[in-house]
Amino acid sequence: MNRKIIIVVLMLLLSLSIKTTYAYWASEVTSNAAVNTSDVCVGTWTIITAHYNFEESSILQDLIDDGSSVVVGSFTNTGSSLQSSYGVIYIPNPLESYTISVRAQLLSATVNGGFGVLFDTYATDSTSQSDNGWIFQYDQGYSAGELIIRPRINGAEQAPVLRYSVYFDANGELSTTGTKDSTNVWWENEHTVKLDVSVLNAETGQKRVMVYIDDEYLFSYDFISTLFDSTSLDNITGFRTWRENTAFYEITIETE
Repeated sequence: MNRKIIIVVLMLLLSLSIKTTYAYWASEVTSNAAVNTSDVCVGTWTIITAHYNFEESSILQDLIDDGSSVVVGSFTNTGSSLQSSYGVIYIPNPLESYTISVRAQLLSATVNGGFGVLFDTYATDSTSQSDNGWIFQYDQGYSAGELIIRPRINGAEQAPVLRYSVYFDANGELSTTGTKDSTNVWWENEHTVKLDVSVLNAETGQKRVMVYIDDEYLFSYDFISTLFDSTSLDNITGFRTWRENTAFYEITIETE
């Protein structure tokens, strides 16, 4: 009933050409772990389909209850974050185009840490490492620190198709030029990684992923996908960790 009232009010506003913003309550499609709202302009519907705050003590069980599965290693809920080393978790993401935002942090001061975020991926077995698709890697240890896009076939990572070198200027600040430095504290700071996946051409299977860190656009990559229309229901995201421990604080999946 509330949704019908909202729709009627929005139609009246549109008919009167009133310029305003509204918040759409996405309870029908939002994970039961955290129903949320999003402020958007009239004419644009941004729907949060899942929002997990890993600073909540029960969140790991919420993930499992909502269809996620830990397929490699372990993930531990500390009450302030979801932590893992050498782990893989699959999280449902049944969308064709979407944005994944992950707030995370490497917890070690070594130079070998890193984590990956799966996108446009499906698994032939949700209980074992059998994913096919793509992964974004935040990799402190790869060639003195790089951001990487790799394909994955049956749970195994393939050679990088895109390598983005992370540079720092003379003051140690992130830069488009300068020097690579895997010991820079930037690597162990908390960051938000955003992957914005859109459809370029469904007939030819082309999609594009745009990569942001802390809302700063860095690069994009065009790729071939099989996850369109009904097959997008098989889409998953998730995390991969290696070597040193990674703390995940939050993930949001949304679509327009």
